[in-house]
Amino acid sequence: MKKITPLFFFCLVIIGCQKKSDAIDFESEVKWKSFKVVNSGTDQDIEFTDTKSISYGLISIEQDYRIEKISDSLARIFFDDNSALIKASSSNEYDYIILGETYNDTLLLKQNKNQFDKGFYNGTWIESPNLSYTIKDGSIVMYLNDSIQKTSDVSFDLTNKYLKFDLKHSDNKIEYIWKVENIQNDSILISKGYKTDEGWSTAYDKVLIKKR
Repeated sequence: MKKITPLFFFCLVIIGCQKKSDAIDFESEVKWKSFKVVNSGTDQDIEFTDTKSISYGLISIEQDYRIEKISDSLARIFFDDNSALIKASSSNEYDYIILGETYNDTLLLKQNKNQFDKGFYNGTWIESPNLSYTIKDGSIVMYLNDSIQKTSDVSFDLTNKYLKFDLKHSDNKIEYIWKVENIQNDSILISKGYKTDEGWSTAYDKVLIKKR
């Protein structure tokens, strides 16, 4: 694992110092907001509620967090048993820096300001002639050959890009997350995440057509 070099760490701290001269209330700046992790190497997002941070990709990781102020421009953010420094950035590429112990642990965060319309998902979505889903009133129903197979509550992230639920396909395969890649008038392009006995599995580029 690559360690942060002193020069790299110093540059990030200097960049973070340049964004604002006013005091920053980091807790209010991140709470109930969603951010893209621009340096993750994958399409990853993280959001902060009152007490939880939730990382989204094709797996979802939830942790407790809290923020303690160090100075007007610096704070420490605690994730369960770990902690890191958080600073604002002057870069147009990202808004905040969470400085980890290593290069791979350092997060560059850009706020997600776009939001999909949650109501758009209500309705029946056809994936194949024998597989479809109906989303309505906070629930999702999976149909196989027009027969109800499984029903689950469904929840959304703050941008309505990720849908979380638990639909059991078999004893060792649970479909539990969709990541919406693109929305058209009557279709969505999604990637799916599954829990299996062997770990995690994914399915990419699934097109669902909305039933009229």
